[in-house]
Amino acid sequence: MPIKVCFIIYLIILSVYDVKNKEFPGKFLIFGLALALIRFTVRLWGTAGDWEESFRDLGFSIMPGILLLLIAFLSGKIGEGDGCILVLTGMIEGTKNGVIIFAGSLLLASAYSIWILLVRKAHRNDSFPYLPFITASYGIVFVTERMGVYI
Repeated sequence: MPIKVCFIIYLIILSVYDVKNKEFPGKFLIFGLALALIRFTVRLWGTAGDWEESFRDLGFSIMPGILLLLIAFLSGKIGEGDGCILVLTGMIEGTKNGVIIFAGSLLLASAYSIWILLVRKAHRNDSFPYLPFITASYGIVFVTERMGVYI
């Protein structure tokens, strides 16, 4: 729980920085990686020796981030930092919540895209930061879990 709280604060700080500067320095990823490694180590310790399943879950949980990184390298339309943040999110949350957060962020970003196109604040090839949508989706999952609602 304290790691998840630190991670959401970290995401909020990165989101503000991303909105203001349209990027964030790679050195900020080190703190997120430290949180993710601590969380994974704690989760690994708690599995009572079932390390194979933990590593399999790690592999599946980072897939949305790997997908985004692949798209970033192939097309250049998505920032690499967004993919890295999704990898970290998957490491912290696990496969189920990682995929839910990724899907939720895509839904929020697509709703925002439609909105700004309808009100004519943007054009077809304009860009916007994606990290705030990851943060919002993470926040929604975080709050719903604390309320006892599991998606």
